[in-house]
Amino acid sequence: MRRGGQILVVAVLVGTGSLAAFAAGLVHEESQLIGAERCGGCHADQLKAWQSGPHAKAYRVLDEHERNDARCYGCHSTGLAPEHQGVQCETCHGAGRHYAKVLVMRDAELSRVVGLREPKADTCLRCHTQDAPNIRPFDPREKLERIRHWPAAYSPDITPPPRDDDGS
Repeated sequence: MRRGGQILVVAVLVGTGSLAAFAAGLVHEESQLIGAERCGGCHADQLKAWQSGPHAKAYRVLDEHERNDARCYGCHSTGLAPEHQGVQCETCHGAGRHYAKVLVMRDAELSRVVGLREPKADTCLRCHTQDAPNIRPFDPREKLERIRHWPAAYSPDITPPPRDDDGS
C-alpha cells in the first residue's frame, strides 16, 4: 500500500477517536469484535469450514453452570454477546474492528499494525492448557487438521514452544 493510503486510514481512525482508544487500551474488548459472520463476508470458505468445526460448537458444549464460569466461558466464547459465542475468528486472529476494513486488509503490513494476528502454537495453548479437561496432552500440530480453514498452499507455523525441564 502506498504511504498516502496508510495516512488516510490513520486519519480516519484518529478522526473517529478509535485509534486513541485502541492504542491506549481504554475500550472494552467486546466493542472491538465484529463476529465470524462479518469476517465471512469476505472469507466465505473459511467461515464455512469454521461452522462445521469444533470451535464453532465450543460454547454449545458447556452446561448452564459452565456458561457462567469464567474459567470455561473465557475459552469457549470469543465475547460476552450471543453473536460472539464459540471460538470465532477473532479469538485467534485478534479483534477485527480496525483491520476488517477492505482498505486495511489489502495491506498485510497495515492490517497487522492495527491488530490482525497470525496464530502460533502459543495462541492455541492459551486455552488448551494442562488444566483443560483433555484425555491426552494437547499438541497443536496434531489438532491442526480439525480446524483447517486456510488455502492448501499455506502452512501455518504451529511449532509448539520449548517444554520446561519437568516435561510441561
